[in-house]
Amino acid sequence: MFDDANWAPVAGARRRGRKVTFREVGLNCVYLPMYYEGGSSVPAGWPVLLSKDRGVRELIPELTDRETVHLTRKFMDTLARQRADSLLGGRFELADNAAFRDAYTIEVPDTVGMNFQTAPVPEGQKYRYVRYIPAAGTSGNIAEIELYARNGQPLTGGR
Repeated sequence: MFDDANWAPVAGARRRGRKVTFREVGLNCVYLPMYYEGGSSVPAGWPVLLSKDRGVRELIPELTDRETVHLTRKFMDTLARQRADSLLGGRFELADNAAFRDAYTIEVPDTVGMNFQTAPVPEGQKYRYVRYIPAAGTSGNIAEIELYARNGQPLTGGR
């Protein structure tokens, strides 16, 4: 998977024995696991499909009946970049009360990209409410926010 601007890797992880666990990847996507050797990236195996139910399936091509296909990009979609740029200057606020008294503030970094951003919160704190405060003059639209525990497990609603 590429980042749609620079064709750069979107996630990384360190190997533990013969296993690697990638935590910051989306579901229902095809990935080509790679490793770096001698300054170059090398495929670690066949592409894999990470399904919505978190199942992983190797996509092994049919090698006996091959075709040559050339893929080109018709145009560069800049809409995602424009939307990411509109987050600059905004902030998230986390609080344990609906009035957001004494809220913990997370500023949106200047390095906003078109992929997931990680914003850690202080350990030992609990927050029930989250809101996004856009920069002045921007629309403030956020498509989705995902919350994860420190162990990488998704958090769900409730107490």
